Amino acid sequence: MLISLLFGFLGFLYIPTITNDKAKYFIRFEYFEKISLENFLQYLVLTKRPDFIFETLMYLFAQSKVNIQWLFFIISTFVVYSILTFCNKILEINLIKSKRLLLTPFMVLITIFSLSYSGLLSGVRFYFALSIFIWSIYFLFIDKNRTKGILLLVVTIATHFSFSFFIPAIIITFFFQKKLNLKLILAISLIFLFLPQNILANILGFLEMPETYGNKADAYLNNEVEFSKNSIILTFLRNAWIYFLYVFILFINKDKKDLLTKILVVFTAFVNITYSVPIIFNRYVIVLKVLFLSVIFIRCLHSKNQLKYLYILGILFFINFVVDINVLRYNILASYKMKEMWNIILLITNKISPHDFL
Repeated sequence: MLISLLFGFLGFLYIPTITNDKAKYFIRFEYFEKISLENFLQYLVLTKRPDFIFETLMYLFAQSKVNIQWLFFIISTFVVYSILTFCNKILEINLIKSKRLLLTPFMVLITIFSLSYSGLLSGVRFYFALSIFIWSIYFLFIDKNRTKGILLLVVTIATHFSFSFFIPAIIITFFFQKKLNLKLILAISLIFLFLPQNILANILGFLEMPETYGNKADAYLNNEVEFSKNSIILTFLRNAWIYFLYVFILFINKDKKDLLTKILVVFTAFVNITYSVPIIFNRYVIVLKVLFLSVIFIRCLHSKNQLKYLYILGILFFINFVVDINVLRYNILASYKMKEMWNIILLITNKISPHDFL
């Protein structure tokens, strides 16, 4: 819990770049402070947002005159606590067959390294939805509480509509889990790593998305960005762990019955479809991180021989962590000043405004 609170304060103090999602939330919050409930409801209707939970929370904080940074504090704390608790719960269930410890300090450290810090500290809403989504998966597949699982899935989508992307993957895993050929499914999905963007555009064209998200998808697909060599190298280093995931499933994994592994593979196959659009792919792989980490933890719980894979994954997540810190270095230097960090009064009264954005 203390680790979660620490990340809560990091989210509370984080100063975003002006182009970040978090900067938009600050500006939207100032707008929400000035409007009535009727105008807020009109805003939801006009913007055609099927995911209204985060905006509703912002509006409630704005009308209560509570600094929006406390909302970020609560969400960041909840996200980290939720991920750690999920991993621990998965281990706890498998402890029936093994008498070893649950989450060790080393496992907690790897989990911390696995976090996407740009998403956690700046994206906020996607990670918030993720922290609900993993429990939807837990109750649907592990705990077998279908009602609670479906309810949490609805809450997830009402928090971030992009998670509706996983609905077909959930349906396939739920109804056909005994017939799944994991290696074949993953191998076929790897084709999308070499296909151009227009293939994804054609796939999305068959889907009826809300206008807001249809426009956003078009913007991602039509945004031709030239990446520098440094950017390509950093992206490769940041995603090196997922190439290890491919190798693990195709060549190392021998367990064809583990349900969590089946969920991981089907979800990975769907996420691979978005590979040609990095901004979408890099968001969805955050879901895979939590699932892959849980799978590796379970394997280590059952066999010491599997520990080497945890070490490999730990190194790759550490590289991901270093890249994230490097990318966010200016935001980190602006946000976390040691003199203020040690003063609890300055810490909790710190207020960020749009003038502070980088």
